[in-house]
Amino acid sequence: MQAKIAQRVIPHGLRPVALRLELVELGDLFRAYQQRNQPDLPLLADLQERKARAFTTWADITSDAGLRWEARRAEQAAVATRFQHQQRPHHW
Repeated sequence: MQAKIAQRVIPHGLRPVALRLELVELGDLFRAYQQRNQPDLPLLADLQERKARAFTTWADITSDAGLRWEARRAEQAAVATRFQHQQRPHHW
């Protein structure tokens, strides 16, 4: 089975191995997040930030402009998600 994140196949031979493992883990974490009953916006923002860092590194290694674009989108999503969380009424 091929590992995926954001509809992209993670190449089995991607180096460094730490990057490949991070991408695989992030794909799993995003899929698990989608199964949650309740949103956890701080968790989602953290995942988006990790995705942005990983995709930036992946783009640096492969010179793939599409990966760089996805990294920027993930950064923007993290900022928007944190803002959304700050705007929510907190129930104590």
